[in-house]
Amino acid sequence: MNNQSLKMLVSLVCVMILSLSTLSPASAATITVDTLVDENDGSCSDGDCSLRDAIQLATPVDTINFSVKGTILLNSQLSINKRISISGPGWNQLTISGHQFTRVINVTALGYLTISSVMITGGKESGGGIYNAGIVEGTGLVIVYNQNLTGHGGGINNQGVMTLISTAISDNSAYNDGGGIYNQGTLDVQRSTFYSNDARYGGGLKNEGGTVTLTNCTFYENSAASRGGGLDSGAGSTLTVINSTFYNNKGGGGLGNPDSITTVINTIVAFNTGGDCKFGDEFTEVSNHNLSTDTSCAPGFEQVTAEALRLTWGGFPVSLGLGSVAIDTGNNAGCPLIDQMGTIRPQDGNLDSVATCDIGSDELIVFGSYIPQARK
Repeated sequence: MNNQSLKMLVSLVCVMILSLSTLSPASAATITVDTLVDENDGSCSDGDCSLRDAIQLATPVDTINFSVKGTILLNSQLSINKRISISGPGWNQLTISGHQFTRVINVTALGYLTISSVMITGGKESGGGIYNAGIVEGTGLVIVYNQNLTGHGGGINNQGVMTLISTAISDNSAYNDGGGIYNQGTLDVQRSTFYSNDARYGGGLKNEGGTVTLTNCTFYENSAASRGGGLDSGAGSTLTVINSTFYNNKGGGGLGNPDSITTVINTIVAFNTGGDCKFGDEFTEVSNHNLSTDTSCAPGFEQVTAEALRLTWGGFPVSLGLGSVAIDTGNNAGCPLIDQMGTIRPQDGNLDSVATCDIGSDELIVFGSYIPQARK
């Protein structure tokens, strides 16, 4: 290459670099869904933008929101194969329903879904509410009345990476495993409730060879025909439970972990039929700050009576009554910064001037010692 050619090449490269430097990244846009009709015409003109069309037209930097309230009845599942952000108006204001005809949301291996403040219901098949093979981040969701009549995962089937925060998984069912959630991927659930889900194994949650972390969660009145009314974690699985409450689950114990590597910290397992716990040889427990109401959870759990525990049910989560042995007896080293409802931990619940974490998903607030709630 002669000097003239080299000069021309350098000049061309400089022009290209200058041109690239003047390009601005794609501007983020808001796409507003303004119809409840499940249209698929590729249009998002005013008055004619369906959720399905918004998903098709959205770019990874866009946010989909809603100007309508009510129920979207799907004709087929919503497929997510790119990065999508859906921001709902509130779970009690917008419902996305498969009306017992189709799965609601399918996130492929290429998909990355961020979704908040909607109700997902009426889904059918494996992962009737959400089937995830990619990445899902969900906040403020209600996953309710989804079912799988033949297999695993009534509400959710997670094969990818999923984070759920402040979410209710309720009244879902599966013929086999995981009425609420069936997990073979990586699942992180925070400040959420599993209520009245049903399956053969793992009424609330079945962990099958995956990794699950539960923090500030409540499992209440879930049921299983065989094992793990609240939760069942099978062979090759890893389970970590922090400041959670398993209460009044039915069938094969509240917390079933026959062959799972399991760590339990600051947790209550109480009044579950079929025994509070079913642990196998691989069970590992790193904190002695756990409470149960029978001997099935030992070692690492202190057995207490109903009178000493004083749990009360007035909604979610299960709350601690005054004088409960769970108050100020947790391990601050393993204590989350807030409880299930957003109250800052630890509080001084027994008024001894020392703030110590409570055991379970609820942190008791005593008048005169109140540390304000975290802003959500």
